[in-house]
Amino acid sequence: MMSPVITPTDVTVELPCSTIITSIGYNVVSLPGVPFCHRTNRIPEKYSRVLDNGNPVKGLYTSGWARRGSDGVMATTITDSANTASTILEDLHQDLRTVTDGDVHQILQERDVKFVSFEDWKKLDMIEQEKGKTHGKIREKIADYDEMLSKIK
Repeated sequence: MMSPVITPTDVTVELPCSTIITSIGYNVVSLPGVPFCHRTNRIPEKYSRVLDNGNPVKGLYTSGWARRGSDGVMATTITDSANTASTILEDLHQDLRTVTDGDVHQILQERDVKFVSFEDWKKLDMIEQEKGKTHGKIREKIADYDEMLSKIK
């Protein structure tokens, strides 16, 4: 089996997004507009939901050291992240139970957002696995966004 090799380049890629999840370093940094307790160096929360004056802030979650403080090991953080993801899914289920996949697809299309459906992802998954077999690997990722879309559409 071949070991992956990472080679730094001078290439920079900027991707537009609506969600950023950061988890870098040992020190929790406060973010503008996000409640933060400087005394405990944590984001106030209950079940990973960020609290502002004791009330949950809709759509805002925390995990890891920002949630618990600087303790635990990697496995603790992984478990914590899984619990946060479960809370997010629970909230999504509560908020979106009247929304169908068709509604979401229509909204994305109306906004001219390129997206990959689960069916498209399954096609891509098969393509990447087949491509990987020709290189003696489990898969060969298609890293170029436009190439990826051309393969599945």
